[in-house]
Amino acid sequence: TVRNYIKPLTEEAGSMSWALLRHKDGLKCDLFITHCWAEGAFEFIDKVLTSWPWRARTAWCCIFANPQNLNIRHMLKTPSTSPFAKALSDASHVMAVPTTKVSIYTRVWCAYEAYRAYKEDKIIFTASRSITQELGINLTVGFVFALVSFLVSFYGFPPSSDMFSEDNILSAHVYVYLDSIGAAPLQLCALLLVKHARWSAVINVLGVMVASWSFAMMIYYVKGAVEHDAASDDTLSELGTGEWPYGWLHLSAIFYFAMNEADRLQAMHKHAEAGQLQSSYEEISKCEYTVLDDYNTIMEDIGNKEAEVNRSIKVLISTGMSTPGLRKADACALDLADAANVRLATCWLCFSYWCALTYALQSFYDHRYPPERNLGYEVLIGLDWCIKALCLLTWLYRGLDEKAFLGMAAAKIVMPAIFVFLLFYLGCDLSTEGVWCPEEMPITWMTTSLIVDALVLACAVLGRRRIVGIPWVGMPMAHVLGPGCRLGLGGCWSRLTAALSRRQSGGGDEEEAIPSREQAQ
Repeated sequence: TVRNYIKPLTEEAGSMSWALLRHKDGLKCDLFITHCWAEGAFEFIDKVLTSWPWRARTAWCCIFANPQNLNIRHMLKTPSTSPFAKALSDASHVMAVPTTKVSIYTRVWCAYEAYRAYKEDKIIFTASRSITQELGINLTVGFVFALVSFLVSFYGFPPSSDMFSEDNILSAHVYVYLDSIGAAPLQLCALLLVKHARWSAVINVLGVMVASWSFAMMIYYVKGAVEHDAASDDTLSELGTGEWPYGWLHLSAIFYFAMNEADRLQAMHKHAEAGQLQSSYEEISKCEYTVLDDYNTIMEDIGNKEAEVNRSIKVLISTGMSTPGLRKADACALDLADAANVRLATCWLCFSYWCALTYALQSFYDHRYPPERNLGYEVLIGLDWCIKALCLLTWLYRGLDEKAFLGMAAAKIVMPAIFVFLLFYLGCDLSTEGVWCPEEMPITWMTTSLIVDALVLACAVLGRRRIVGIPWVGMPMAHVLGPGCRLGLGGCWSRLTAALSRRQSGGGDEEEAIPSREQAQ
């Protein structure tokens, strides 16, 4: 591309750079692209366009920004004043474009750009290729399975008409609740098998089939309950029309497994690209170079920061991103596994069930105590929905690493509360003596829901970086709530004690030199 297109075109224009040819007054640099010239044009373009930050408008890339027909050796004698360093200083993000041929960090100039990005506290992230084509094929297959499952369930296995009799009204209640969470076991399996790509694909197919089957049963159930209204009292009619919103859980489950498939493909690509960055890379001092003077001046500029830059590159390789918050968390020995991997499926699952919890509380209160509804309860419900909206907006605004942290933290806070509530909810519905459902139960649960909301909102506002800075309890909280900690698995307890030991030794001070990983543990 450079030899056959850039050079001939710019030579005719006076040997200026391609960027200057297109924009004579120049542009402000939002994004700095670091690469090693070993990748193909299509690979490079695909990864850059797919990974382009949504708030960035312009980018600096040496292929286009430097004059390719001129000798610019005199501009590179002092790396800190080179075009690379000046452009990187203006950019807010640095995109590292990996290649299948070699790690870009085996090249000394790419390593130096990593050093400048670390020194100036930039956000560094790995470019990833598009999953659109693979995802489109997989979702089409999933849609076919879901449609077949829905039709077979709706026309082949309708519920017995006896279910809608007054004698079986209790069984009907239990049925609709169990049907509404029919895909929950597979959603749990998807969460546990998130690291196993093949099994995760199987779970996704089974999940959309079960969710579609349950959705068809729900439609048939509501239809049957309404039809039997004339032959019974209002109980069945209220039951049928009142259960329509539970169909949201079925649709939510279908969306969950579709998102989980996207997450699976994205994780596979990120794992491959992490391997490309790691390939042959050991440390900065062993980087390859074309000109020895460049290597010497770069290493002199880096000075005693070599270990810190190596650690920053390691964070980038292991998480796909290196931000000030992640570097601080790494310095505190927190587990950064999946720290910047936003699991959209997990976020969706948490938020949909979280909203369903508030709706269930509201409908339960209206159904049990319609005459006693008061302004105070309406205020609590409104506040609950406002907090959820604020958490969602905060999540949308955050960077990828904070989105990953907030999504997993919210799931760990919300899902246990929902599980406990479902047990009491079912107990209240089956209770005839009010033992499981005292008069103050709705207000108690509404207050509990607001406490859960407040915890999630605190995580959203503070973020991982500020939570880590909370004295004594910050590091354990950030560790347990973060994506890297799976309770009971993967050495979670040992990493937590390592983080606490580092806090007690004063290792959380950012002004100190970052120790090696072995020292942190």
